[in-house]
Formats: sequence, structure tokens, C-alpha cells
Amino acid sequence: MKSHKELSSAVIYIATNFFQKGSAFLLIPIYTSFLNAESYGIVGLVLSVSAILSVFYTLSMDAVTTRFYFKKVKESDYYIRCFGTLNSMIIALGFMATIIVVIIGPIIFTSFIPDLAVFPYLLLAIIISSSAPMFNIYVRLLRAQHLGKMFAIVSLSKFGIQAIFTIVFLSIFQLKEVGLLLATALTGVIYLILSLYMLIREYGIVWDYKYAKKIFLYSIPLVPNRFGALSVVPVQTFLIGFFHDISQVGFFHLGALIGSAVNVLAQSIYDAYLPWAYEHLEMSDKFNQKKLIKVTRSLIIFLSVAALILSLMSKEIFQVFVFGDLQQAWIVFPFFAFFAVVNFIKNIWLMPLMYKDEGTKYVQWSTYTNLILNLILGYILILQYGILGAAISILFSRLLSSMVMMYFSLRLLDLGLTFKNIYLIPFLCFLVANVGFTPYFESFLSRLILSLCIVIGSAMIIRKEIMYFYKSYKSARAIAPPKINTQ
Repeated sequence: MKSHKELSSAVIYIATNFFQKGSAFLLIPIYTSFLNAESYGIVGLVLSVSAILSVFYTLSMDAVTTRFYFKKVKESDYYIRCFGTLNSMIIALGFMATIIVVIIGPIIFTSFIPDLAVFPYLLLAIIISSSAPMFNIYVRLLRAQHLGKMFAIVSLSKFGIQAIFTIVFLSIFQLKEVGLLLATALTGVIYLILSLYMLIREYGIVWDYKYAKKIFLYSIPLVPNRFGALSVVPVQTFLIGFFHDISQVGFFHLGALIGSAVNVLAQSIYDAYLPWAYEHLEMSDKFNQKKLIKVTRSLIIFLSVAALILSLMSKEIFQVFVFGDLQQAWIVFPFFAFFAVVNFIKNIWLMPLMYKDEGTKYVQWSTYTNLILNLILGYILILQYGILGAAISILFSRLLSSMVMMYFSLRLLDLGLTFKNIYLIPFLCFLVANVGFTPYFESFLSRLILSLCIVIGSAMIIRKEIMYFYKSYKSARAIAPPKINTQ
């Protein structure tokens, strides 16, 4: 019964996440009807600032919820002492971070983004970033308790309320970029109040030095990973805004948003793949290892083909969903689509490091590689190629950082996966995605025929492994050990 509940909850989490992110794309026509490239560029810069600030509003302490919830302890009041202390720490950190940002934030803000006024944009960034931590802790605890229906209600209602605010502020009050940001901030405040109420009612406000120390020592090493994951797009956004005009930021940010659709698909597949893969690792026989290799390769082929097809159709996708001058953002879409594929591959190499207790110490090297390369390549390429250089930088830095993780992963646990059977198909698909815009495939019909041929051919290759994965996942036991959260 418990495993059935866990599986049902897992399905709800994946479906809710996919529906929530997928529905967000339906708002893009509304955004682009009322916002031009410059207005959307302002939105991109403010959301990038809030993404960076969010790291300092949590110091990765929200990652404690999943890890500490499943700890086996003898104390009867463990949850009250642990999560009551976590409540106290997050609230105290929020006040301290806000005071520091209010004092020194305007100086840093105007230095890096001189074209934007501190008020209201920095204020909105502070509200958006400071309202998120308590809500994240609340929904993580719902997942840990396998309260899938409540998770779906809370998550989808938040999206619905934000969508209503966005439509009202843009269409009725004509607030443009301020309206879109205000809708996000106001929704965050509402769900901050809800989360505070639910968490304090359940666990109270407690201070226990022993648990405060454990929470702090667990979370601090995760800060670089969190910062590295959240700063990928913001770093490029700031560089584009610094070297070019704000409208270029708008093109880049919209291309990244629509390109993230592939990442939502990839992450949903990985959420299902991980417990299945751990089960096959536990069996550790040749048959299951071969199946693990074939299924892993098939999933990579599936995602690569999905990214390829969407890239070939990207012009038409943007013509349907995007209005005005922002349609030009399609040029960076293929890079973000294949970024999602490479990110999935990175998670494949991450799995053995999380499976072995001694492997977590190697994760940081991939994070640092990605962070440094993203900054250096972005600085060099954006000067020369603008938003296209930023997209190339993001994809290439993630590719090299995934290879760093591959190096440590193969040293620790050889799954039988090789460089060739992991990277070859995504590379070929990326080449075809770019060749698709040569004069030979300029027409929509020629690209549609090419896409259909690719879909039919790839389906014939991977259908057996995909069906095996689907059937065996139904009976998979969720035995995956707690893992470092890098998001």
C-alpha cells in the first residue's frame, strides 16, 4: 500500500510540474501582446536579480527538508525540534538578508544595471526572492509526506492566481513590465503567508542549537551548487544588458523561457528514470546492466530527437505563440533545447556519484567548471555575437561540465556507458538542427518531411527499450538514497 501511494504521488508530482510549466507557455501570447522586447528585457533582468538573491535568502537550507524528514531518530519530538528550528532560521535569515540588500543593494544594482531604476525594480526583486523560501519548504514537505493531491492543489492554485493577476495587470491596468513583475511578487506574498501559517501551525517557531548546527553544516556546502545552477541564465542576462541594449535581453530571456519546455520534459523523464535506475543498479547482474545501458541510451535518443524536431519547427512555434518583435527570439531556441538534453546527460553521470556515499564530494567540480566557463565564454562571445554568443556559452559550458562529471562518475562506478553511446546522437541531432536552416530546408514543408522521417526512424530504434522502461517502472521500488539537490 505504501509503495502504491508513493508511485501515485510520484505520478502526481510529475504531471503537476509538467502541466504547471506547460500551461505557463500559454501565457506567452499574452506577455508578447502587451510587452515589447525592451519591456520583456526589463522583466528578464529583474527576475535574474531575484534568482541570484534567492540563494542568499535560503543558503540552501530548504534542501534540508527532504534529507532530514527521512532521518531515523529516536526523539519523539524530532520533527517539531528540527523543522521548528528550520522555520526560525529561514525567518531570521530573511530579515537579515533583506536589511543587507536594502543597504548595499542599490549600489550594486545601479553598478551592474545602470539603465534600471532602483524603485520599483529592486524592490520587486527583493519581494519575489524573499517570499519563495517558505513556500519551497512547504511544498517539499508535502512531497516528503506523499501528499500528492495537496501538492497539486497548492502548486496549481498558485499558478492560477498568478495568471489572473498577470492578465488583469497587463490588459486592464496596462502596467506593462511592472504589472508582470507585480503579479509574481503579489502571488509570492500570498503564498508566503499561507506557507508560514501551515508550517508554524505544524512545527511552531523553535530554536534547538543541535539541530540548527546540523542544518547549517548540511546546507552550507550546497550553496555553491545552488548558486551555480541558478546563475547560468542570469550571468548571461547581465552580460547582455551590460554590453548591449535591454531589448536584446528580452529576446534572450524569451528564447530561454520557451526553450525550457524541453527541460521540463527532460526533468520529468529523469524523475521517473532515477528510482528505476537505482533498482537495476541494486540487482547488479549483466542482464539488468545491459537493460540500463539500452534504456539510458534510448531516453537520450528520444530527448535528442524531441529537441531536434522542436528546433526545426522553432520559427513556426514562435510565429504562433509570440507576437511583435519578440518573434526574433527563435534564433536561440535550439541552443536551449539541446541544453536540456545535455543537462539530462549530466544528471545521468550524477546518478552514480549520488549512489556512492563518497561520490558527493566530486559534484562541486562540475559545478565550478560550468560556472567559470559560463562567465568566461559569455564575456568573450557576447561581445562578438550578442545573444547567440550567450546561448552558445550556456550550451558549451554545460557540455564540458557534464564531461567533468562523467570523468569522476566512471572512476567511481562504471555503468558500461561510454562517451560514444551517450554524446554521439545528441551531437548529430544538433548538427541536423542547424543544417535544417540551410537553403535546402528553408521551406516549412521540407523541414516537416525531414522531421517525420526522423521520428519514424528513431521510433523503430528505441521503441522496445522505451516500452521495457515504461512497464518495469510500474513495479519499480523507490529505493534511491537521498541526493544533493542542485536546483
